[in-house]
Amino acid sequence: MSPKNYNVAVKTCDPIVALAPPPAVNFTNGTGVSLASFNQPNVFWTPVAVRATTPAEDWDADVFSLPAGGTIGICLNNFLANSANGVGSTDFVVGDFNFVPTGTYYLRASRFSGINNGTMEHFPGSQTLTLNAPAQIRTKPSSFLVESWDVLLTAGQTYSVIFGHDGGFNVKADVFKSTGGVFWGGRASATFETDRSMSFVAPTSGWYGVVVVNDGGSGRSTSA
Repeated sequence: MSPKNYNVAVKTCDPIVALAPPPAVNFTNGTGVSLASFNQPNVFWTPVAVRATTPAEDWDADVFSLPAGGTIGICLNNFLANSANGVGSTDFVVGDFNFVPTGTYYLRASRFSGINNGTMEHFPGSQTLTLNAPAQIRTKPSSFLVESWDVLLTAGQTYSVIFGHDGGFNVKADVFKSTGGVFWGGRASATFETDRSMSFVAPTSGWYGVVVVNDGGSGRSTSA
């Protein structure tokens, strides 16, 4: 009978880094995992995001509600949502704090591909878009990852999302519908994502979340 292999190692959980409000925070972790906490005190939609510093690589985002007691290799506990959008994009998880209890939550950034570092950012939502008001204009550095607004919409009505940006600024707007209850979701769970203005019919009534996400490129102006 031929010999067989086994392996054994002893590891610790990575330290949890407290994320302050923007700007984004660069991190280095040779294990390919970085843990962070973020606090949301406001009753608004709010995202937390991660992006590889090298465009050809990929970091994913998972959000949990507890800082310990998770399965081996995960460390955090009570999984809420994840985002795994692929190479060359920013992953984010958003919570609807109109219903989610305010407080501290936890991000697990994990390197899906590559060998280099990542960037993460929590945007503590507190902004509102008023219907038919002038577009809000933002000038952002290339390091920014996400920004969010709440907007109150009515089911069955048609709305136009006015969204524009300078050339070379790889930003998109993601719109998340109100579920009327607790909601956590990744980027892929948006009602729609667009890099230009578009119209849609609101499927539900309530406070929607509008998240602008930066997939990289030079920092320029955006409007929402």
